[in-house]
Amino acid sequence: MRITNSMTINNFLRNVAHVSTDINKYQNQIATGKLYQYASEAPVAAAQSIRYKARIAQLEQNKSNIEDANEMLKVADTALDSYDQILMRITELSTQAANVGTLGKEERDAIKIEVEQLKKEIISLANTQYNGRYIFSGFKTNTPLMNEDGTYNANVVTTGENKEAINYSIGFGSKLQVNVLGPDVFGEASEEGGKSGIIGNIDALIQGIDNADSDAMRDASKLIFQNLQISVDARADVGARMNRLELTKNRVESNTINLEEALSLNDDAEYAETITRWTSARTVYQAALQTGAKSLQISLLHYL
Repeated sequence: MRITNSMTINNFLRNVAHVSTDINKYQNQIATGKLYQYASEAPVAAAQSIRYKARIAQLEQNKSNIEDANEMLKVADTALDSYDQILMRITELSTQAANVGTLGKEERDAIKIEVEQLKKEIISLANTQYNGRYIFSGFKTNTPLMNEDGTYNANVVTTGENKEAINYSIGFGSKLQVNVLGPDVFGEASEEGGKSGIIGNIDALIQGIDNADSDAMRDASKLIFQNLQISVDARADVGARMNRLELTKNRVESNTINLEEALSLNDDAEYAETITRWTSARTVYQAALQTGAKSLQISLLHYL
């Protein structure tokens, strides 16, 4: 086949353009640190990158949910701890007050005043907030659980399909209840809008103190002790959930690190290797220009 001068020139220009494209690609990789700028340059890698980033975004959201849930449960745990301390103190006071024969009216009145103050503190704990949300009010996070007299202000459903459990997604297909339902801790009311179980029991104790009725005080004390056991169980459940969150958080962080490493391998340019390729391409480019300059100097005069 006859090789014409035009064919030689076109071939030269095509090769130079190809090497120039490589140089430009490597320069972009060095400048951006990425293997490609457009998905069309590496469709398979681009698709994989999208999957990695979506997975990482989900993990970051899970981590955020875990941290928020953990803080909410910490607040609940602190409130329940205070509640436990109050109930233990009321139990001690009820035992003292029940000794009607050894206590005078002044001593019983002093006990009554302290019990009434502790009752107010329980109502305050029942209306504990986290980040502006009432943590014991189920779905009604903008509504205090109790009124000042200890009656329920928020009607919280604790069982069945309508149970007001707030669940956070903490992993793929994994959810965790992050709230504690008030009636489960403070006792159900006998009627909607009625007093919580613990407040009713404390009121019975106060009435027993007023009447110097040792039997009524002992009965109320037994019920309050049962409230304490319920609270202890609730706090143990909160602690178990917090432990689960800690384990899940560690796993999420580990998975995030692994995916970020995989994303880096998929997307990021290796500087040393890229610089070597850029240098090699520049050498080829310069050699091509020099060779072309000499080859293309030949003209028709050389054949005369």
